[in-house]
Amino acid sequence: MRYLTRGWYVGELSDDETEAAKLAYWARIAAIEDRLPEPMVRLARHVDLHDGVIERVTWDPAEKHLMLDVVTSTPKLPETTQTVRAAFGGALMGKQRIDTLRHVARDREACILYWEIDVDDRETSLDAPLTLRLLFWPRDEVSIDFAELTLDIQDRIDGRVQIKPYFVEVFQDEDETD
Repeated sequence: MRYLTRGWYVGELSDDETEAAKLAYWARIAAIEDRLPEPMVRLARHVDLHDGVIERVTWDPAEKHLMLDVVTSTPKLPETTQTVRAAFGGALMGKQRIDTLRHVARDREACILYWEIDVDDRETSLDAPLTLRLLFWPRDEVSIDFAELTLDIQDRIDGRVQIKPYFVEVFQDEDETD
């Protein structure tokens, strides 16, 4: 995390530093918003992942495709729940990042505390790598670097998270590749 760090969350910062971190994050969003695709703006400004539990991670390393299904409450009606499905195309995920997601998805007590969206500053083009950073309770954080994002949000009748499968890794059959 770059702005909303674990130290920020647990109160290690003064009130002024805490407020400065929030203001710096939202200033960053305002500065990059015109470079972000619509789903990223939606994720930053209108989707509430706080206290969300990852129900399933689907990872296809050959296609560099990552999908997260997060069960969370709706922002305006906390007693209702929804599934936020975030599909990342061109995901750049190393072993450590995948292991972190696997661990968090397996731990049904773990939840998302905060999230940050960002774009790679080294590129000024509209196709610069995008980033989603996730901070989890009680531990762990992960960054997902990717090229494109789609969001699908569906209301749920039941807020309980399915136990399995919490992590699915897709393997391509060598005979199918040409």
